[in-house]
This record gives sequence, structure tokens and C-alpha cells, in this order.
Amino acid sequence: MKLINTFRCQDDDGAIYEVEEYAEVQDASHMQGGGQTIYGMREYRTKDGLGLRPLGGGRFYCQTLLKNLQTI
Repeated sequence: MKLINTFRCQDDDGAIYEVEEYAEVQDASHMQGGGQTIYGMREYRTKDGLGLRPLGGGRFYCQTLLKNLQTI
């Protein structure tokens, strides 16, 4: 898994979390146009390592904290 993005989220209480987006990297150099990278499965976690489940629309659920987070 490779870190491909970082962004901030906020919970309903106003706490801010730094979120990291990781993705499986697949080499697509064998495809037409060569040298391209394709990202596969994604994983999201807070900078502190807490796992997040994407809910869609920029929202995530953290089972450890029992909280919903929204991108800001």
C-alpha cells in the first residue's frame, strides 16, 4: 500500500483528524501508453493509525471512536 493522499476530517463534536488515503499500486506499463500507474483497493486511516470505513460523499466511520467523520 502506498500513501497517495492526505486530507482533514471533522467529527460531530468539532474535533479535527488528519486522514491518510492508501492504495494498492498496480503497474500498467504493459498497457498502451506505458509507464502508467493504476490504483486498486483503497484504505483510509487517521494519522494516528485508526481505521476508517468510507461511507460515501466524503464521510467515514471510525469503529474505534464510534464516530462519523466528514471531510472539510
